[in-house]
Formats: sequence, C-alpha cells, structure tokens
Amino acid sequence: MRLSNGLEAYSLEIDYKDDYGINSKVSAKIADIGFDIGGSYSSIESTKWVMQGEFAPLHTLPPLHSNDN
Repeated sequence: MRLSNGLEAYSLEIDYKDDYGINSKVSAKIADIGFDIGGSYSSIESTKWVMQGEFAPLHTLPPLHSNDN
C-alpha cells in the first residue's frame, strides 16, 4: 500500500477499555470458595496507544528491483 499509493506518513490511535472480565470481583469470588490466586490485582481503567510515523519520500528510495543481469 505504501509503495503503490505513495504513503509518506501515518497515525494510529488505539483506545482499549476492557479487562476481559478478570477484575477484583472475580478475585473475591475465588477467595470465597477457598482458593488463593496469589499476588494482587489492579483494575484496568484503559490503555491508549498513539503512534505516528513518517517514511522517506518515494523519489528518494532506490529502485525495488534491479534489471541488471
């Protein structure tokens, strides 16, 4: 996509807000039936990743395939 469409920059933002249902309530329920899962649990509020990048302009790159045989 980058080469055929001339992509020179990108940005990506991921905002994630899920704990897969594994939370302090699950830990408490497990403890109620007599099991100790060990360690400690911290709630997940959210995770946010922001990525940006730039590529060299296509005209500055060497050819992809050499026809020299």
